[in-house]
This record gives sequence, structure tokens and C-alpha cells, in this order.
Amino acid sequence: MFAGANYGMGYTEGQPGNESKPKTFHNIFVQREAAKAYAKSGQWPDGTMLVMEVVEPGTNASINKQGMFQNRLIGIEVAVKDSKRFEEKWAYFALFEAGGKQLAQAKAFPKKSCWNCHNEHAGADNVFVQFYPAIRDLRK
Repeated sequence: MFAGANYGMGYTEGQPGNESKPKTFHNIFVQREAAKAYAKSGQWPDGTMLVMEVVEPGTNASINKQGMFQNRLIGIEVAVKDSKRFEEKWAYFALFEAGGKQLAQAKAFPKKSCWNCHNEHAGADNVFVQFYPAIRDLRK
């Protein structure tokens, strides 16, 4: 199910060198059954996968003269909860290289790249539910 989207979110303030990094759209998806389990318990069940599409923005194409649209898929990242495989329960994977080329095999991000931040700042069980209304509002 579609959980939500964001544009240009960043987790550091005023970090040198980030000014030139292009902003992207992120579309977040999760299995419907995992969302139902989260709604009941506030925890994501083992086997939960949150998929994030990273999409480059487009402007001034066809009839569009202002604003932005989602133009080209440049990456997919996946958060996986599996307490049997991962000591910290969650692991985070890239499915594309930085240049947008699909990897032959998913590559895990180092713990300090994703897990630490998710563990410290996530709204619930290592997931940034606070940013995505479709899952945030399940627990109201």
C-alpha cells in the first residue's frame, strides 16, 4: 500500500557540501498486512518491508511550465524487519548504485547510515511513521 511521499527531506542541517545534492521525491510503500498488524499493536511484524522509490524531479516538460513532477526512477531502498537475520531487527538495503544503475544483488547500508537514525528518531519501531499519514493515522 502507498504510505506517503516526501520531497527533498534531509536529516542534517547546514551540512557542508549538501547544497549541491539534488532534491528527490521519495514514495514509500508497505505490505497491507504489515500495516494492519502495526495498527493493532504499534509494532511492525517480522517480514515487514518498507520500499522507498527515489525519483528525480522534472520541470518544464511537455505543457508543464511551473512546479515539479516525478520524472525518472533513480533508486529503490528497502527497510526489512527480520529479527532472526538481523541482531537489531531492522536492516536497510539499496537496490541501485548512486548513478541509478540497478545492482545485481541488494546491498546493505552500514548500521550507522540508516539504522542509528531510525532507531533514535523513528515515530514507531524504527519506522518514520510521523511523515506518512496513511500509516501514522492507523494508530489514532
